[in-house]
Amino acid sequence: KNSVVDSNSSFTQDLTRIAWICKTLRNRSLVLIDEFGKELLHRVHDMDEDEEDGIALFLSLLQYLDASSVKHSFFLLTTHFSDYLKEDLLRNLQHPIQYQQMNVLLDQSASQAITPLYQVIDGICQDSLGIRCAASLGLLPAITDRAQEVGMERKG
Repeated sequence: KNSVVDSNSSFTQDLTRIAWICKTLRNRSLVLIDEFGKELLHRVHDMDEDEEDGIALFLSLLQYLDASSVKHSFFLLTTHFSDYLKEDLLRNLQHPIQYQQMNVLLDQSASQAITPLYQVIDGICQDSLGIRCAASLGLLPAITDRAQEVGMERKG
């Protein structure tokens, strides 16, 4: 979380933790990293440049962990950068990546509710369902409808 008292953004805190993880990595390590680089993804004013920095840092970290000489370690990383995992940006990895996602039940009625099933399934998530989730939780249609339009425009 951001801290005005410490003059630290959440991204600065994440970078500090990642640096510590990389310096202290040992055999039989369990490393859990949740949404590293996401702070750069959510900046609206200059989306393309900031997004690229976040992706570059995330993919470089993934390659570093893969190439590390630790044995019998397990790395679990979550990301919103799943579109980039399909590209050839992770070439020459020494260990296979297993892609998994959380399973949900999508209500096809007018409510369009999303029910988490708390079940991990194989595959890369194709849709964050963020707009649908916002609509099902009562965000005004004027906002969610416009968000849908903006999303379609960005996808081209």
